[in-house]
Amino acid sequence: ANGNGYKVGDLGGSTIVNTSAQGIALAPDGKFYVAGYSNGFFGVLRYQGDPVDVAPNPVSFNAVSGAMPSTLQISNIITVSGLSTVAKVPLSISGGTYSINGGPATNLHGYVSNGDQVMVMHTSASTPATSVTTTLKFGGLSAANNRAYILGTQVTATFTSSTP
Repeated sequence: ANGNGYKVGDLGGSTIVNTSAQGIALAPDGKFYVAGYSNGFFGVLRYQGDPVDVAPNPVSFNAVSGAMPSTLQISNIITVSGLSTVAKVPLSISGGTYSINGGPATNLHGYVSNGDQVMVMHTSASTPATSVTTTLKFGGLSAANNRAYILGTQVTATFTSSTP
């Protein structure tokens, strides 16, 4: 019932015809959308919801200078903060790998929440006086069918190592 924390929405249900919700999407402002069909008609419902903060606080990695050529470089650890308590936001990386909470290193898309600790890694350049940079991005919301398409604000943190 209205006012009790939930709302029932009907796409036009019937015991005679198929009625089905086919998708749900959450917007950064907390509104969410439910799409489906009934009796051959397509419909979308929008619900108000509570705002969800998916914009993390800024973070930074310390640069490494004087890195030995072709060696593994590991960043300092950053801690994710500034998100709503229930938020899990997408994370992506280019130019290296990342590890969340000491887990295995990967370069695949992932998700982080408040309190998660993240570090990034890459191999330093093989030639003198050369830099290598790894870019970590996280925050916002991603579409379920396209994790590269981000809605909302993302934080970018770069980790750079340079050889002498």
